[in-house]
Amino acid sequence: MKVVFINLHHNNFLLNNYSQLISGYKIKTYKHKFLLDFFINGKIEIVNLIVSNNVDNAEVEKRKADYVFEKNNVRIGSIRNTFDTDVVDSMDICFVYFHNYTEYIYSKRLKCKKVLMSNHFIRVKKGQYFNLYEDGFVAFVGETDFSENAFVNTYFNLNNVEVVVCPYIYTKRFCQKKSLDERKNKLLAIGTLSTVKGIEEYSGYVDYFETEWVQPFGAEIKKRQFFNRRWLDSEVSYINQGHMSEKKSDSVLIKSIKRMYNSSHERQGKYLSYDIVDKYNEYKIFVRPEEMVGNPSINMVEGMACGTVYMGANKDMYEPLGMKPGIHYILYDGTFKDLKKQFLYYINQKERLSEISERGKNLVRERFEPNIVAKDFWETIKQLSSMS
Repeated sequence: MKVVFINLHHNNFLLNNYSQLISGYKIKTYKHKFLLDFFINGKIEIVNLIVSNNVDNAEVEKRKADYVFEKNNVRIGSIRNTFDTDVVDSMDICFVYFHNYTEYIYSKRLKCKKVLMSNHFIRVKKGQYFNLYEDGFVAFVGETDFSENAFVNTYFNLNNVEVVVCPYIYTKRFCQKKSLDERKNKLLAIGTLSTVKGIEEYSGYVDYFETEWVQPFGAEIKKRQFFNRRWLDSEVSYINQGHMSEKKSDSVLIKSIKRMYNSSHERQGKYLSYDIVDKYNEYKIFVRPEEMVGNPSINMVEGMACGTVYMGANKDMYEPLGMKPGIHYILYDGTFKDLKKQFLYYINQKERLSEISERGKNLVRERFEPNIVAKDFWETIKQLSSMS
């Protein structure tokens, strides 16, 4: 049994990919690198299936792949680059990342079992519908249980495929440095604010939710932060902060100037301006507005690992992860009014807040440790593959 990826060297969920290395982009987004490390350390045969328009481009892509693996300190020989789909057989498992739609389309021709990694599956066009079983998929994977998620079921046929949870993990640098008593009695709001305005590939999301914002409550916090600064410190920032946005009315010259500026200036400058571990350790409680589709955030896991109490807006999102409101995190109803109400109540409950902090931190270290998550996930996928 081999593990197959399509154009692995361009996948920013699994490693520091080619475009990030070339641009020098500082934010590392490889949230599933721990899975790739698990496969490599377990000496599981890994195939990087290089897809390109012609042979010449394919050879260029192979050199790019070798460069990426070297820069990511991938052990030589642990990943096999190939252009030949015939090396992939029915016993193999191909992990397809849906945020790169071309992976999904190309994977249809492969004879192996396929697993859809649904990260950022908001990238759907109006009218699209994916019959996963007919396209050869055995599993739909998300950061929580999406089997009853109305948005997912509008665009994906989940019949005859297993819905699998692969939660976010924390890394060792996320740790508690200060006791709660040493921290601020204010709420930390953190995270990136993304928009899909005007992007056709996300028209299904906009049509369904009637918003361009991926984290609309984050936009509300940003709007209200100034008038609530007595109890709220907001580090919510736009994903393109530091870049110049292009407009339809811009001339070719203006667009060129803006692109040159953006190529030499880092995105998310505010987010990069501080150490996020130290930032968590400054506060007793934090909130990271969730994605509208029902995705939790990796900030949830990282902040809780630092002993900071998390505020979450959706009970159904967190219960599949073993999180219970009032035990591991603070539940609010998703409105700004209740966010303030719950924060002001809990910030004055010293003993109870300390208990939630400790239980939340312990839960993260028990359930979201990289090797534990990777091992459980791999065993589940192997079992599904053998049954199908």
